[in-house]
Amino acid sequence: MKTIRKNRRNRISSDGGFTLLELVVVMAIIIVTLSFFIMGMRLIFTTPSRQCARELKAALEKIRIDTMGRNAAGLKIYKGEKGIYIEELVASEDKKIAGNPEKRIGNHRVSVCYKTGSAAEQKDLDENGVILSFKRETGGLYGEGEHYALNGNPVTDVKYFWVASGGSVWRVSVGKLTGIVDLKRVDSIGDESD
Repeated sequence: MKTIRKNRRNRISSDGGFTLLELVVVMAIIIVTLSFFIMGMRLIFTTPSRQCARELKAALEKIRIDTMGRNAAGLKIYKGEKGIYIEELVASEDKKIAGNPEKRIGNHRVSVCYKTGSAAEQKDLDENGVILSFKRETGGLYGEGEHYALNGNPVTDVKYFWVASGGSVWRVSVGKLTGIVDLKRVDSIGDESD
């Protein structure tokens, strides 16, 4: 049997229960802890897409600058077993194209889509991948209609890449005429708005 007594402020309290204030404090602590946990999990799952997009942008900028100093250079971007990979294709002294070792820029959780200048819909990156090459004179991209090939493979006129993981989507756009590479966080895959 519970005993009921009056406390100092003439409120009735029971010896075996919690006050409303105690419940509110406990609920607030639980909510704050859960929000930190959710933010941490979101950060864990969205970081791979941001990192992959940044590395893709850096690789495109590097190959553009390399192209302007050499006869031919390109970048192959493809999906492998363990994630997204890039491989630099550069011309040697004897005009032969040699591939530098592949580099993984994204793990298996990252998905990459791309859209060419002529296509209406975006395509998923696959094991064949795409090859981009920049013009030495202007720094702009070679287009599909220009039939420039590196290592026997035709180049692809990619306008946008979308890199996604964990609800985070990043768009890497490449200017056709100037070759300028831009990185922007967007709402969804296929988002072309500026």
